[in-house]
Amino acid sequence: MSKRDATPESELTTAILSALQSAGKDLTALTPRDLAPVDQFHNGGTWATRKLVTLTELPEGARVLDIGGGIGGPARTLATEFGQRVTVVDRSTAFARTGAELTARLGFSDRVDFVVGSGTQLPVRTASVDAVLLQNSAMNVADKDGLAAEIFRVLRPGGRFAFQEVMAGPVEPLRFPTPWAVDPADSFVRAPDDARQTLTNAGFREITWLDASDMIRSWVRARIGRSPGTPPIPPLTSFTLPPETCEAAIGNMWRNDEEGRTVTIWAVLEKPDSSDAGVTA
Repeated sequence: MSKRDATPESELTTAILSALQSAGKDLTALTPRDLAPVDQFHNGGTWATRKLVTLTELPEGARVLDIGGGIGGPARTLATEFGQRVTVVDRSTAFARTGAELTARLGFSDRVDFVVGSGTQLPVRTASVDAVLLQNSAMNVADKDGLAAEIFRVLRPGGRFAFQEVMAGPVEPLRFPTPWAVDPADSFVRAPDDARQTLTNAGFREITWLDASDMIRSWVRARIGRSPGTPPIPPLTSFTLPPETCEAAIGNMWRNDEEGRTVTIWAVLEKPDSSDAGVTA
């Protein structure tokens, strides 16, 4: 069972709204900050999304596709802070419907929309988007070649692909459960060198490749130091996994990192335009 299949769509929205209300939030006047603990479902939270988007250097008004974007935290950040128009594609109907409901409550439906679909069969026209964003989602995708090819297909020439991904470190094996997979059957982490080769083979030109593991660790330490105790609302994992599994998954995420079993990579790549399509980095 993966993180994306655990909660019925009819229950997820209700559970999140109930948690917000219990935390004292006004459901008629929600803000992105209210939702950040639950809708930024990746290492580094909103801070990491901002850093990654800044590295991508997109102009205001860019058309962005967010693959595996969950309930829309990163997409709403792009729309409200960077002026982008974002479509979230996620394989979970529950995530997509909950994301659409939360986006409507925040008043951002004109800038962010949601589509149910697979990263290896994107329901998007060829060469129709300026950028593709992917944060902590490819770990659930077995067909890395197919994912890379689809991202390359939907990008316009000169378009950018930016991702944050947990990848395999030098120590094996991974500890399970993790936030993205209860067991190895739904986990497809890869080594950074393998990922770079896959993307090069797909036709991408590398612009930035950065091991962000130390920065993510520093962010976590600073965040814990500033905000001890339980957050106002729990992370999305707590809505999709049983309590005991959720606790073990979050613990293993950091143990895997500290023990060198995983690393976090930030990267920005470009689809060459027609004048230099045969050139690779």
